[in-house]
Amino acid sequence: MIADVADSGAERLRQRRRLGAYERSIRAIQPKRASRIRRRNLGTVCTNRRGIRDRAFLRVQVDTALNALFAENTDLGRLIVEDLSFPATRLSRSLNRRLGRWLKGYLQERLAYKAELNGVELKVVSAAYTSQTCPRCWFTSEKNRRGDRFECGNCGLTGSADAIAATNVLRRGSDPAVTRYTPLAEVRRILEERWRSARNGRAWGSNSGGSRQDERERKTLGRAANNCDGASLRGGVSVHTEALFPSSSDNSA
Repeated sequence: MIADVADSGAERLRQRRRLGAYERSIRAIQPKRASRIRRRNLGTVCTNRRGIRDRAFLRVQVDTALNALFAENTDLGRLIVEDLSFPATRLSRSLNRRLGRWLKGYLQERLAYKAELNGVELKVVSAAYTSQTCPRCWFTSEKNRRGDRFECGNCGLTGSADAIAATNVLRRGSDPAVTRYTPLAEVRRILEERWRSARNGRAWGSNSGGSRQDERERKTLGRAANNCDGASLRGGVSVHTEALFPSSSDNSA
């Protein structure tokens, strides 16, 4: 539904721009016709009203989805969600349009409110590369994701892109190295280092076998990697935005 609202809004905008270009082209030779087009088709009143209706509809969809989330998980103690304040410049134009109509700020605000209302701990984590990283071997590449499907180019792990992303979001909740505010380049460096260590059979951050603590951390996250449906882990549930509000096959994170 949200994708339909975003796509229809984008189509109306394209038609409006096309008609505006036509009106400007005939303004000098057919001033009366150009005047009628401006008055009947290029006004802002109807456009603004439609925008208000769209935003109201999307708010209802957000609240409905969140109510269903908490109603279906009554024993939920902890909710791990991806940070929605990531820069939009690294996304495609179509996905930026859809995210804009998701009312990201409203979604974040309502999620925090409803989590507190239901006595659920809310933890926000970085969304960087969550749909591009393999939860089994840490290999990170935009080529891993093909539309709604994920296929690791290193170990061959396959699955739903949303489920893979939700699994990675869940793991970020207990990841001491990648926090909500870790810079994008640093996240990529950490993931690449973990992939190289896993490939060479070494513990992360070591030149040999590593400490027992590193090995225990690796095994813990390895068990989370096998949980590729994004289900609960020790009372926690991860939420990947595209899974909550499916809208596009674009590569989002």
